[in-house]
Amino acid sequence: MAGEFRPLIFNISKRTFIDGYKIQDIQNQCYETLFKCVSLYNLTEEEKQLIDFIFYKNNTVQTYAYYKNLCYSTANLKKKVTLKKILNYMNLHYNQIEYNNNIF
Repeated sequence: MAGEFRPLIFNISKRTFIDGYKIQDIQNQCYETLFKCVSLYNLTEEEKQLIDFIFYKNNTVQTYAYYKNLCYSTANLKKKVTLKKILNYMNLHYNQIEYNNNIF
């Protein structure tokens, strides 16, 4: 799963400046937030199963669709919606961090 977010995380870390933090620190925080989000935050049981099946168990969307008796396009849409949900949470989380860092 981290591989799918690598370009996004790289771009976030390049555009983000927080005094005292290196790019690698910001990338690490992005990955930490990503994995917390997947495991703990606001995902339905079905979304968690999808993430586990595709990213942690290294299956394809096509295989997921087969096991869930879905057409491929529906399974792919579910994957995109789930990843977008995670991305939105990450953006919200980092906007709060940036806001808090600007206050102090």
